[in-house]
Amino acid sequence: MITPHFRVSQDNDHVYLFIHAPYTNLKEVEYFSNESDFRFVASPYFLRLNLPGLVEESEGSDVHYDLEKGDFTVKLQKKIPGENFKDLDLLSVLLAPNPQKTLQPKITLEGESTVAESEGEDSSDEWFLEQTVSDNKAKEAVSCYGYGFANKATGLFRSHEAEMMEIVDIRNADLKDQEQRRREREVKELEDFNEDHYLADLMDPLSLLLNALKMAPPYLDSDINLTTEEEDYIISLPKKSYLVSKVQKKILSLTVVALVYSWAYDRRVTEGDHCIESGWAIAKVCPVLSYFEDFEDLRFLLVACVRRSITYPMLRSWDLSLLTIKDTSSIFRKGKLAILKCLLKVRKLFMESDPRYILNQLYLDDLCVWIQFVKEEKIKLLADAIEKCEIKKSDMNLNLDELEYAAKLVAEEEREIGEMSKNLIKIKMEDSDDIDPEDIYLNLDELEYAANLVAEGEKREIDPEDSSLSSFYSTDSESD
Repeated sequence: MITPHFRVSQDNDHVYLFIHAPYTNLKEVEYFSNESDFRFVASPYFLRLNLPGLVEESEGSDVHYDLEKGDFTVKLQKKIPGENFKDLDLLSVLLAPNPQKTLQPKITLEGESTVAESEGEDSSDEWFLEQTVSDNKAKEAVSCYGYGFANKATGLFRSHEAEMMEIVDIRNADLKDQEQRRREREVKELEDFNEDHYLADLMDPLSLLLNALKMAPPYLDSDINLTTEEEDYIISLPKKSYLVSKVQKKILSLTVVALVYSWAYDRRVTEGDHCIESGWAIAKVCPVLSYFEDFEDLRFLLVACVRRSITYPMLRSWDLSLLTIKDTSSIFRKGKLAILKCLLKVRKLFMESDPRYILNQLYLDDLCVWIQFVKEEKIKLLADAIEKCEIKKSDMNLNLDELEYAAKLVAEEEREIGEMSKNLIKIKMEDSDDIDPEDIYLNLDELEYAANLVAEGEKREIDPEDSSLSSFYSTDSESD
């Protein structure tokens, strides 16, 4: 557990604790106070303070959270109004356990027996974890490169290592620039691309894939309205404007494109009924979320999105990926409200896919505010650009054309062998009137002979009077 940054102040009647704990799941935040003992838990943070005076929870006590800064403010009532709490600026003193509650070593002398704690008694062992004040300089030393909205965040791979390992593919992004992230992503995609899975969806598509291909684009004939829950969330967002450079505006716009594409792909895969795996699938398909990669070129972004959508989801289809690009263009053509609706849906899916709530704090919360201030004219221009962008299989660098060509050759060869086998069966039936059709089978020599005919390119109908076939069967009969 990590000890968060904190400070403590007071007035005549209250004690105020200011705790910096960004990127936490608010649903799992807990705090407890009892006399001089204060505890705060919000994974991965843990804070236990031994206050120099007594406090109590009352109607005047409350907790406030600043979403933008990631700061908690806890207000506690002093048990004795007007009492002055000493040494509130000495953090190590506050972190030290209460000597009266420190566990004593258990020593058992030979011949003596220990008395076990009664069942159900609350042991405080777990609360007395070692705590140290965080070193900002040490964090800065490993936080060279940012990520998130306008690259605002650093250091998460140190403070939230377990969570980041679960929700993103890149490792130690604090130490990797954009070029390193891009190279790592492309190498991993090449390793993970499964030729058999891709070809299976191409040559023998599941009904689920066929249904996904038949779906209409989102918001085609319906009015777009926010739900009451979505409106409440929008109202709760910080009221602020963003001063970002021209390059950052382009990066943010393409980040929104990547998110909308990923949501639209999962919408088709799940037939509009997003499931428990949707949060994982959206984050996986989106190269921005998986590798914290910034994109300044639309075509390069779409290539990355398509490449990931034929590598990781359950359905890996080139045609489905191209349809998703059209869906993305259609959503952008509907305007900012349609885009905002998609972002809100993604945010909700991440909230239900712990610990992907961190991605909301890194990207979605700010994007939901920022997109509302983008001019509609620029949204329309981006919709046109998406629609006109032409993506080819050769852009994937996965040898898709060669794979598909080889698969079609094999399929055609199997079809021809099947036809040849039927003709050979027909010959056997004509040569033996008394044979039951269910007892007819072809031996390996006959199948190899049929395969050789196909391989040698002999495109002729099998004739029962064919001399080569007559000799083949006469030889076979003699050997029997």
